[in-house]
Amino acid sequence: MKKILVIGTGNDCRSPIMEGWLRYYSSSEAEIYSVGYSQSEVNKLAIKVMMDSMIDITGSESNSIDDLPEKEFDYIINIAEEKGREVIDELPGNPMIIEKTSQDCRTLEGNEEEVLRKLAAIRDSLEDFCFDFVNENIRAIIPGDLSNKINSTD
Repeated sequence: MKKILVIGTGNDCRSPIMEGWLRYYSSSEAEIYSVGYSQSEVNKLAIKVMMDSMIDITGSESNSIDDLPEKEFDYIINIAEEKGREVIDELPGNPMIIEKTSQDCRTLEGNEEEVLRKLAAIRDSLEDFCFDFVNENIRAIIPGDLSNKINSTD
């Protein structure tokens, strides 16, 4: 079974969202973990936008690298940029490292409705990434011949 680690800034918004999507799409064919280089409480609005997509991340906890039961991974998805690379350097093994950029949820401004709309856009972007990642690396969500037809320019 493949092991995937998502590294976020505070493991409070984007990384729990990604963990939720990766769990959903991998359908128990991968072990998914997420950590932050700093810990904070999981963002309540992140929980809300995921519930809007019928994905329950209420059980998510903000974890640090020291909380990991597993230390070797097949894939590491870094959304914390430079700080995430510092965490990666501490881990053993030779994982495939994937850098994913996304707006930090803590920088979103506006009233709650505006923030929710912006956060939903981040959620949708991360969902697309997670779907493609799982389809290409963990299990075929779209069968090969159907995928070729979808991607065909004819």
